Amino acid sequence: MTPKSQPKKNKPDLNESPENPSKPSKETKTTSWEVRIPKKVHSKIDKLEKNQREQVIDVIKDLARDPYFDSERVAKYGKQPVYRRRAGKYRIIYYVSKRIRIVDVMEVDHRKKVYN
Repeated sequence: MTPKSQPKKNKPDLNESPENPSKPSKETKTTSWEVRIPKKVHSKIDKLEKNQREQVIDVIKDLARDPYFDSERVAKYGKQPVYRRRAGKYRIIYYVSKRIRIVDVMEVDHRKKVYN
């Protein structure tokens, strides 16, 4: 007599809601934009205080979901689609390339210094 094999446990689906596993949740992960950050900007972010750094990182993560939400166009750069987002007292300046769905972060600096 051979032992019965135990059925494999299914991995939880991230799209299922915890209340009712048979129905997909309303909140799905939609990070369809690629965010590119140059080394110069990474070093500026690393030098920030912890709480300010966390605010900036959270806003950059939001850019991957929707770069147009809660943003304003920066007129200084002319016809290029350059936008800014607030992160506390800091501003994130970024370029949006719609065709290839890429967000290039150009600058992260204090609100008084970023536009100079």
